[in-house]
Amino acid sequence: MKLVHAKKSRRGIVIVLVAMLLIPLMGMMAFSIDLGYAVEVRAELVNATDAAALAGVQQLYSPYRQWLLATGSTKTHLYNNAITNAKATATAVANANRAGGATVQLVDGDVDVGYTDGSGKYHSGNAGDIPDNAFPNTVIVTARRDNTSLPNSNGEVSLFFGPVFGKGSLPLTASATAVAYEGVITNFNAASGSYGPILPVAVDQNEWTDFYKNGVNSAYQDPNAPSGTAWLNIYPGGTGESMDGLLSLNGSKAASQQYYAGTNGWIQAGAASTDITNLKSSGDLPLPTDGSGQKWASGPGLKDSLLTDFQALIVIENFQALVTDVPSVRYLPLFNPNSDGTTTGGNGTYQITYFVPVIVVFAQGNGQANMDIAVTAGLGDPVTDPSVVVSNVVPMGTSPVPPQFTVPVTGKITQ
Repeated sequence: MKLVHAKKSRRGIVIVLVAMLLIPLMGMMAFSIDLGYAVEVRAELVNATDAAALAGVQQLYSPYRQWLLATGSTKTHLYNNAITNAKATATAVANANRAGGATVQLVDGDVDVGYTDGSGKYHSGNAGDIPDNAFPNTVIVTARRDNTSLPNSNGEVSLFFGPVFGKGSLPLTASATAVAYEGVITNFNAASGSYGPILPVAVDQNEWTDFYKNGVNSAYQDPNAPSGTAWLNIYPGGTGESMDGLLSLNGSKAASQQYYAGTNGWIQAGAASTDITNLKSSGDLPLPTDGSGQKWASGPGLKDSLLTDFQALIVIENFQALVTDVPSVRYLPLFNPNSDGTTTGGNGTYQITYFVPVIVVFAQGNGQANMDIAVTAGLGDPVTDPSVVVSNVVPMGTSPVPPQFTVPVTGKITQ
């Protein structure tokens, strides 16, 4: 007996299955497109907050240095102005960015200028939590695409396919925290072709401290300084006549004045990579982080034939340029006059303790007794010279090292 199987027609089944699957597939595609767009918009918000926070924290460096030395109402004025300027700058930078096609507008409270202490704890300025006798060192910026404060919050991000599924928009926020830092210069890089811009005259750290704190009223104010302008007289200086000379850069006595002179000499060009290497080989670098310093050999007596080399560093015509004239910045070695490592005489040594940024502003006179070389402090802007090594970096205002010996370091995004 022959069995016969009945064949059922399946035409159209695949079309039905495809039609059924298209719905979730299109939903997944729509979700992917909307999600990708949301990720892109949030990345734009992140970029805006990062830029805004860094720009805002930059406004805290110079006021901090001024605030340290101010008193009374001036101190309060500097404090309040720093916060105002930091907020205004952060807001302006945020407004210059776009996220999802809309300008990034900040609402009240979206910029918080506060203080990060040595343990990393944040104290909000908006909440009034900054400790007494502390200066703001942190800027937090939050940018929004939401409906919390229309129209300034720009509204939620509109989705392309979300309305089909009952979700027409999505709220997005991003936040960035930037902290100002400071540290101590302990070393210089010796990469081929780079120079360590160390000024070859060591100065008593007590004289520097007096000048830093008293400015124009310092006992070491240069007599040729214009009225109301603080200049530190670095030559003649030192501890007694025998210390009025140069500082050797090669770990021993420099052979002659020519070692320092000319466009390739140590005064104008800075320390060559071989000089830095020699200092390290001699144990003069890096400086110990506890501030005890190393014994650096003194160089030959400073003759007025080198005045033109110091004058070559004075590349400014007016003092407004001091703020931006980065190439003129040099690093002044400070020594401890009370250390056993500081000795006088023809083979004298300096116990170097710190390096501080300065700008040469004056070099005149004839003969060793009548020469006058002066500098002004360059402590306002962060150190960006790649040849300079800064150690013990901490949030600005929290270093255990006295502020006259620390240098500002570029602010960083911490979160």
